[in-house]
Order: sequence, then structure tokens, then C-alpha cells
Amino acid sequence: MASKDDIVVAFDFYGTLVSPDSVIDQLSKEFGAASAPEISSLWRRYQLEYTWRLNSMSRPEGFRAVTKQSLIHALLELDLPIRNTSIDSCMSCYDYLTPFSDVGPLIAELEKSSNLFPVIFSNAEREMINLKTLNEQSQGFGIFRDVVCVDATGYFKPHPETYHHLAECMGREKSINGMSKMWLVSANPFDVVGAINVGMETVWVDRKGGGWKDQLVSGKSGMPSKVIRGLEEVVHAIQKHTGVSQE
Repeated sequence: MASKDDIVVAFDFYGTLVSPDSVIDQLSKEFGAASAPEISSLWRRYQLEYTWRLNSMSRPEGFRAVTKQSLIHALLELDLPIRNTSIDSCMSCYDYLTPFSDVGPLIAELEKSSNLFPVIFSNAEREMINLKTLNEQSQGFGIFRDVVCVDATGYFKPHPETYHHLAECMGREKSINGMSKMWLVSANPFDVVGAINVGMETVWVDRKGGGWKDQLVSGKSGMPSKVIRGLEEVVHAIQKHTGVSQE
């Protein structure tokens, strides 16, 4: 749990710290290189779509199960064979996704910032996030002080209960004032808007440089506190916004 003086910075996992597209190599082995990118894209699309539909139906389901079901959906849509061995091998890869190249520079900046309390905040069950393996891929993952998973809530992001669960785990109040003392860092606009909705400060990682386009909540109230091109900019962006320098 963070101390009252810490600035809690919650990093989304899939699409922000690690790349879901790192399954493409395994998909290529199982279904051919020509089909792999499209499978990966549909897989991620249906994975997210399923979580939102489950939220709307108030129907609890584990993220691993959702991930498997969405892979099967993608394969069926592309008229590709459903082989249990292939599905199992692709699912195994999801436990070992590759960190983005800007994670290393992020860790270097976090190591110099003792006033920040970085945690991983994910839809996944805890066993899907293997910090030991991640540390082997990108040294320094031990900088993350905790892994907060939303499965205890019965919902997925961007349901408000998931962000309130984060607050509880960090020892923060669930009021707007309490939520405003935490930051979410995510490359996923739906996650950013969900955090804004409960009063959190947000950093959107715009790696492609395309600019903010989400119009679910119109005007400035629906936009992130900060927009950056890479994770190496996170610490500076938050320090500048809060007026608190590195310690």
C-alpha cells in the first residue's frame, strides 16, 4: 500500500507495457504468416469487446477465459481450423508477451523518482502477469511496487468499480478528491476515459502520434491530463503537472 505522500501511478498492462501483437510469431507457426496479423488484430478486438459486453450484462468471467474465447471467435470469423493444440500454444504465449521498447527507459526514470509509487493495473488474473519473466525480458520490472488485478470486482475496465478497487488497494479514498490523487498511464483510450470518469489524472501514450480522437465524452472533460509519445516521458509529464520534482 502506498504512503499518503506517494503519488500513485498505475500502469495499464496490455497494450501499454506489453504488446499483444507479440503473439504474431506463434500465430504464424500455427496458422501461417499471411493470416497471423489479421488473427492478432481480431483477437484483441474481440477480447476487449467481450469484456465490455460482460460488464454490460453484469456477468463475471475470468480474463483468461475471455482471451481464449475471443481467439476462437477470431479463428471462426476467418474460417480457420479450431485445433486445441494450436489454441493452447497461442494462449501460452499470452503469459509471455514482449515489453514495448520504451519500457526500459521508463524503468530508468522511475528508479530516479522515489516520490512516485508505480504499480501495474490490469484486467488479467494475477497469474497471467509473470514479473520474473518480464524482468528477464526487460530488466527492472521489480520497480513496480504491486500488481493490482480487477478480477476481485467481477468487472473489467472501464467499469468504475475497477478503479475504485485500485484506490482501495492503494489506501486512497474513493471520493473524487481521493481518486484525483492517483494517475493512470495507458495507451488504451477506453481505459483513459474510464479513469477520467472517476476523477483520476491520466496520461495517454500516443505511440503512433495520431492525436486524441475519442469523443465519448466531449470537450476537455473527456481528454487526458497529459499526452505523450512514449513511456520514457511519463515521469517528466507527471512531475511537471504536479509541480513535484524528482527526489
